[in-house]
Order: sequence, then structure tokens, then C-alpha cells
Amino acid sequence: MIRVHSRLRDWILQGALMVGMLGAPPGIAGAEEAPMAGAQAGAQERIAAIVNDEIISRHDVENRLDFVIGTSGLANTPDVRRRLLSQVLQTLVDERLKMQEAHSLQFMVSDLEIASAVAMIEQQNNLPRGGFERLIAERRLDRATAMNQLRAEVAWYKVTQRTVRPSAKVGENEIDASLQTLRAAAGQPRNLLAEIFLAVDDPAREDDVRTLAERLAEQLGAGADFKAIARQFSHNASAAAGGDLGWMAQGQLDPEIEATLATMQPGRLSPPIRTSSGYAIMLLRDRRSSRGAGETRFTLSQLFMPTTGPQALPPQTRSELIEAARTTSSCAAFEALAQKTKAPQSGALGQIEANDLPQQLRNVVLPLPLHTASAPVSVENGIAVLMVCERTDPPPPDLPSREEISRQIEANKITLMQHRKLRDLRRAAFIEVRL
Repeated sequence: MIRVHSRLRDWILQGALMVGMLGAPPGIAGAEEAPMAGAQAGAQERIAAIVNDEIISRHDVENRLDFVIGTSGLANTPDVRRRLLSQVLQTLVDERLKMQEAHSLQFMVSDLEIASAVAMIEQQNNLPRGGFERLIAERRLDRATAMNQLRAEVAWYKVTQRTVRPSAKVGENEIDASLQTLRAAAGQPRNLLAEIFLAVDDPAREDDVRTLAERLAEQLGAGADFKAIARQFSHNASAAAGGDLGWMAQGQLDPEIEATLATMQPGRLSPPIRTSSGYAIMLLRDRRSSRGAGETRFTLSQLFMPTTGPQALPPQTRSELIEAARTTSSCAAFEALAQKTKAPQSGALGQIEANDLPQQLRNVVLPLPLHTASAPVSVENGIAVLMVCERTDPPPPDLPSREEISRQIEANKITLMQHRKLRDLRRAAFIEVRL
């Protein structure tokens, strides 16, 4: 399903209720609604498809192709148009189904709502009043096509708010599980990602969706703008932000995507990845190590007791020093004791990062309380007892609030249920494609 261009979609994601704040009518039956352009074209115009009792003309398809290409940065060539034809027609079919469902629920979209939406689009994109219309004119795009696409998405928003959102409840246990996952991933490398996701709502459309994913990947590889393509084609909520997912820890995405990302370098684009619900094209924008235990810094002191060489201490002396160390409660007392060994390795070690310690010593030091002697550790040429004098832990991970997590989970649920509802509408409809 082709998404509305960002200048339209951003308004939708802000919430259609904003229209009411601008003085628009509530959008129930009786509100003025402009006809879908070309829907009932003259008999002499070639029919592209029939959706229940409505016609999609070839003229409608060509205008939508112009609009998609003009707003996504794709090359306007016969080959590109041919490759996009099937998906554009499917989008127009879906829009007819959305509008028909809105009518059945007595929802309509008024011209005032559309005008209010356009005004908000202009405000959010720093366009002057009338800038949206000029943008369409400058790119020589069909205005009715833009308005019809916006009208269908606003109508669908109303439908899903009535029929889908009440079922998208988020439980406290879901929020807890999400927070636990985020905390567990705090020490993992993080990827800065963007996505284009194409859902496979119906197994019968598997080949069509895969082909579209491959064609989009080809266009992106040839230099097409990723954000523009994501805004027009991606099915996930991230489409509104040009596919941007932000920084994601390893393990937060589908296993198939994680496996592909592990083989990629920053700046690279993935091929289409088949997941359990569709095809994803991932852009790995950057990668960084996440803050974790390795960034913990210690100020350490060591009691080193040689077991070999001329400075080797007899077992009895070592036992006495270990017992004395166990009773010390300050680094000053511990270092004074360490001097008795006369070993150069004994005494203050200064500040050390956890990652710079051998794994054996790191495992001893990380859980060790301040000013407490460790158990004796066998090291090369001797036995060591360690004490942490100071500890600097990394700052805690920057986790979203419970409210933010709840909104994200709800949005994901709504997106999934929207796909299912549209799939059910397709299955129940009479659709005849004549192209």
C-alpha cells in the first residue's frame, strides 16, 4: 500500500482530531464530500479495475503514477512506470475499499477538513499559505489525485479509530516486558537504522510484494532518495519519518533482519529481507558500541604476593597477609599492608577501565564493594588480592518513559490490525482488474 506523501501523512499521524480544533465539522454523514476524481469516468475511458460498483480508470492510474514518481524521486521512465503499475493500481483499489467502508459507517470527509489538513501541512513544513498548492503546480502533478489520496487516508483514519483502536489495549505487563528488553540490550552495540517495510497481508500477493521490494531496492541502489521512497511505499508507522527508526539495540528486531544487519557495514543498504509479516529493506546509517560494564572505571589497589623467584613469600606469610587484608576497610590501610610484600606490583594501581582488565580479574572486580578486599586470585607468578578504592559507573541507559512505550506498542498494534482489516475488506469485495 502506497503511503501518503510526507506533507500529507505528517498531518494524519498528528491526529485527525486536530481538524476539529481548527473548527472543522465532525465528519459524520451529511458533511460535504468531493467525488473521487475519475471514479465514474465516461464509458469511452478505458477501465483499469472495478471495485464493487466503482470504476478505476486508466486515467486515474496514470495520474497516480505521476504523483508517486513526482513525490518520491524515482526516475520517470517507461520502465519505472511499468514496474510500479501493479502496486499503484493495488493502492487505488485499497483506497476505494477504504472510502466504501467509511461510507458504510457513515463517515465522510468534508472539504473544510481537507483545507484544514493542507493548512497544517503547510505550517509543519514551513510553507507559506498556498505553498502546498504551488508545490503541486511546480511539479505538474494532478491536484485531484493529491486530494483524493489525502481524503482516503483521513477517512481510513476515522474508520480505524472507531473500529480498531478500542481493541488496541496495552497492558502493564507488555510495558514491563518492553522495558526489560530495553534494559537487557543496554550493553549491546546499537545500530542507527531506517526501514522500508512492505507487508504481505495475503499469501496470494507474495509475488507482487516481493517484486515491488526488489524494484525499490534497485531504484535505491541507483540513487533514489530513501526517505522519499519510505514515505510513499512503507507500510509501517516509521514511514512518516522517512523510515527512520533511530538507534536500535541488537535483538530488538526480527531475527531475519538481525542476521542481515550483522553482516552489514554502516552506510550500506540491505537487499529485501523476508520476515514473518513481509519484506524489509534496511539502511544501516551508523553503528556504535553501547554503554555497558566495559565503561566502568575503577581506582584499584593490589596486594601482590610472589610465589616464584627470589621475592617469593612462604605460604605462612601469604596466609597472614590474606587474613590481614580481609580485615582492612580502607585503601590507605590496604596499601600500607601491600608495602610489606616489597613486590613492585603491590600498592596503588591507579584508574583502570574494566575492559582493560583480564577477564579473570574483571569478574572479581565488577561485583566487589568499595573498600573491601577480594578473595585471593591466582595470577602469573603469584597471588593477588584487590581492593576498589573508587568506582565510576557509566550513566544508566536513556530509556523511554512508560507512556512513550505504551504509545509505541499501541501504534504497532493499530498498524497490524489495520493491515488485517484491509485484507478482510479485499477478501469480501468484488474486484475485477482489467489492465
